[in-house]
Amino acid sequence: MVDGSIPVHKLMRVLNDEVDPLILSRAGQDRIEVPADWKRPFLETASSQGPKIDRERQEVVEFMDKDESMGEMYLAWRGNSTGDHLQEMVSCIRSQGISFSNES
Repeated sequence: MVDGSIPVHKLMRVLNDEVDPLILSRAGQDRIEVPADWKRPFLETASSQGPKIDRERQEVVEFMDKDESMGEMYLAWRGNSTGDHLQEMVSCIRSQGISFSNES
């Protein structure tokens, strides 16, 4: 995950000196061994439940860069885990209607 303003030369150094060698060291392996007690984060751990929203909340967050001429905002919410394809499709269509509506 990369967050904020990072000089390109520092990002490239980390990718070239740390990330790529790790990936290449495992090249050709049919299977990467993981510890028996390892659980997938956000799926099989306590973090999979996420925080409960019990009240309305409004916060002011400082812009993380000196250049405020443009930026992005990511807004997400968690619904119930259904496993039901139809229900998931309805939620997707509903969220697209909210996200891409001319009314905002």
